[in-house]
Amino acid sequence: MKILFSPVGMTDPVAIKHKTDDGKEEYNEGALLQICRHYRPDIVYVYMSKETLEYEKEDHRYIKSLELLKRDTDQSFDVVSIKRPELTDVHIFDYFLDEFKELLKEIRQKYPDAEIMVNVSSGTPAMKSALQILASATDIKLIPLQVATENKRANNPRKCNIEDEWKHNTDNVPNSHCRVEVSSNKNLLFEFNKKLLISLINSYDYHAAQIMCENMQNFVSVEFRELINAITLRYDLRSKEAKKMFEKCGHGEMMPSDEIAAEYFMVIELKVRKKEYIDFLRALTPLVLEMFYNMVFHELGIDLRKFTFSNDRFMWDKNKLRNSTIDGKFDQLSKYHRDPRPLPKGTFPVSHVLSWHLSNLTENVSKDEKLIRTTIKIREFEENVRNIAAHTMTSFSKEEIKSQTGWTPEKTLEELYCYITEYTSISVNSESRNTYDTINEKLIELLG
Repeated sequence: MKILFSPVGMTDPVAIKHKTDDGKEEYNEGALLQICRHYRPDIVYVYMSKETLEYEKEDHRYIKSLELLKRDTDQSFDVVSIKRPELTDVHIFDYFLDEFKELLKEIRQKYPDAEIMVNVSSGTPAMKSALQILASATDIKLIPLQVATENKRANNPRKCNIEDEWKHNTDNVPNSHCRVEVSSNKNLLFEFNKKLLISLINSYDYHAAQIMCENMQNFVSVEFRELINAITLRYDLRSKEAKKMFEKCGHGEMMPSDEIAAEYFMVIELKVRKKEYIDFLRALTPLVLEMFYNMVFHELGIDLRKFTFSNDRFMWDKNKLRNSTIDGKFDQLSKYHRDPRPLPKGTFPVSHVLSWHLSNLTENVSKDEKLIRTTIKIREFEENVRNIAAHTMTSFSKEEIKSQTGWTPEKTLEELYCYITEYTSISVNSESRNTYDTINEKLIELLG
């Protein structure tokens, strides 16, 4: 489907070409008819100000000419009149930038797959300029069409005797009315900046978007600024601060919890979407440890905090481990038992809690073979990627990661997600995984 959006002006629908030798006048089509004749739209939106609407009411020149064109060219298209009987300030560029943008967005929403053409040769200079800018600076996807005059010169050229005409210049009197006003360029600047800002938001580059927002404070709402600050804090895993900021800007529902493990998972998923694979690999070890720690409590019923220092839940306390229920169930060095076996009393790990301690403990305590296999599988993968990430200064492609570990980054995320939802109480679900996209949509909506 093809749609034409067109203001109309004084050279529409036709303009005098010249007079013949016998005194008859010949005419050329204006831009509106020329575009319809040659581009054959399915729908034509005709935009009329107070002045052009009065001409239309007087002699029906615009709509009638389109009907005649359809008759003589065997075309069939619908005509939609957009009437603005109150519009007299047809020279204000900013007005048409906003007005035309909203109208064209509505047309795009109604016809998402249509080819939308805009006539940039009819109407006032402000109308033409606004449409040209919208075609180049927005994501509405518009095709600007311009039409030359028949002789590629100005319409209605005339000779000028400035000496005589100056005598009758009605502006050349004391205290004459000034018709000049400053044209604001803020809307135009905003349109260009907005396009870049939306691109940054959609690519999850919140720090760059935040900096750009600081330079656009006069153009964006307080709500938008607070929301971009909130999502930047969230992306930085400053969860408690982020939660307060979401509540401050009236969007507390977008972050109902500040659980760090869930937030961490969502951020490393963004690393994969952004193809920041080395950062993703380096971020896996803390997540795997947190998953296993939670799983041991959720599935094995063992609260590891009873066996660690009170001020550091990731540091073993040998005094608490000795002669405990898990004494002899795991050790410091054995990463995989494969065949679980009894260990002598007084055998337990020391120093920091590590992921292989917990996979080792799971092997010796759990009766769930699937849980044991899955835990070992994730632990082996985490060990492989930790070695890769710790000994490289270059980036890795998705294919290189798969060849060295067996999993792509996307496959890894799905394995971790399944493990989290099946064996832990970490609050990650399909809805939370779309959280950042939902917030992005709201930010873009606030930009208008």
